[in-house]
Amino acid sequence: MEQGRRESNGARVVSPGELGALARRHLVAVTVVVLLAVGVAYSFKHAPPTYQESATLVLTAQGGANRYDDSLITTAEIMVSWTTGPQGQQKLRQAGAASGFNVALVNLYDQEYPNLPYPFVTVSASAQNPAVAHRTFAIGMQLFVTELLAQQVKQGVLPRNRITAYSVGDGGPVILQGSRIRTFAGLFLLTIVAAYLMLTFLDRHPIRPGSLLRARWRNSRAPSRTRLAS
Repeated sequence: MEQGRRESNGARVVSPGELGALARRHLVAVTVVVLLAVGVAYSFKHAPPTYQESATLVLTAQGGANRYDDSLITTAEIMVSWTTGPQGQQKLRQAGAASGFNVALVNLYDQEYPNLPYPFVTVSASAQNPAVAHRTFAIGMQLFVTELLAQQVKQGVLPRNRITAYSVGDGGPVILQGSRIRTFAGLFLLTIVAAYLMLTFLDRHPIRPGSLLRARWRNSRAPSRTRLAS
């Protein structure tokens, strides 16, 4: 490649060959970015939305007494641990809810310093099909309530002292807001990274189409070893 010359004052003048190589590198990078952007837009347009059905389970003692007692919060923690543990996950799979069902205690602060003042459990199910989301939600809810009763029967809790659960805020499956936006943001970030990597590669491995064509032409005209041996 033709190298640039330097002026008397030390300034370097870029040669036409270097300018052409730089333009080719950026042309390739721009082409890659455009193709990736088209792919991102297509994926974003055709990506199915995520549906979610959610509700809050409220644990309460029979008759509504001691609604916010510590024992109710402890029971809610035990049930959440059981549902998210191996035994609960196995029963969910056996019932037909392989994935997408989530339970968590209502936390008014954060995971490091949890604030759990109420025996409230957030229950949700997500899927790309609203019917699947609803079915998973119904299975999970039924399993939670059934296991809550079974645990108390096993421990010999009298019916008048048993803890029950009822749900509030179930509005059926709805499109999860922001699911497609997060997907688009992730794909856009990958596009930027790919463009950067492409520019870095081309800076270290400059491509000269003319040289590639000349090398291919020379190889096609060079006699093969088989021909020379004959």
